[in-house]
Amino acid sequence: MNLVETRREVSCNVYYAICTREQQMHKWTKKIVAEFYDNSIG
Repeated sequence: MNLVETRREVSCNVYYAICTREQQMHKWTKKIVAEFYDNSIG
């Protein structure tokens, strides 16, 4: 889902979030509306 990225450090890998929870929920909601409601809530 492309939520986490990895950065290689000297002794370990560092994992961090690409976006916030709110940003991910917004993307998910837009996708659902587009797929099931043909981009129209009404």
